[in-house]
Amino acid sequence: DAAGSWGRRARGWASCGRLGREGLELESHRVPAGPVSVGPPESDAPAIIEEYTHVRVIPRFLAMEAPQPSVTVAAFDIAKYPVTNREYALFLQSTGHAPPPMWGQRNFDDSAQPVVAVSWFDAVAYCDWLSLDSARRFRLPSEADWECAARGGAAQILYPLGNDPPQSRQHYEP
Repeated sequence: DAAGSWGRRARGWASCGRLGREGLELESHRVPAGPVSVGPPESDAPAIIEEYTHVRVIPRFLAMEAPQPSVTVAAFDIAKYPVTNREYALFLQSTGHAPPPMWGQRNFDDSAQPVVAVSWFDAVAYCDWLSLDSARRFRLPSEADWECAARGGAAQILYPLGNDPPQSRQHYEP
């Protein structure tokens, strides 16, 4: 069940280093340096336009994503799990930062659940806070970092689970 898996995750953390803050350890995954293609391949444009007609994808904006550029990313660490309410509460208590809009709402208040409705500015402030009193520098991943991490560092595959489009997977739901 979902609640049990969040609880196991919260209890089962293997640390890659204490951050100098009581009760907070992060588990991360090392993503190797290398080239990664950013954005969708040009051949996917018709399917993307069709799938997202309900949000009115404008073909000329999608065309600006092509050709699919290849960039080289340096090796980096990425968190294995989303930031939980418990972890974010430590940040709020320590800094006096304003809580996100959904903070404390019944469906989102379990301490082991991921924090929700955090703005980009809030996330940057959280990363800066994590970096204080730590030998590590924390930051949000770039678009290229996300692409590389989603592909497990492999630039040759098109999707996180291989070269077959997600729609071809047995339990795919748009």
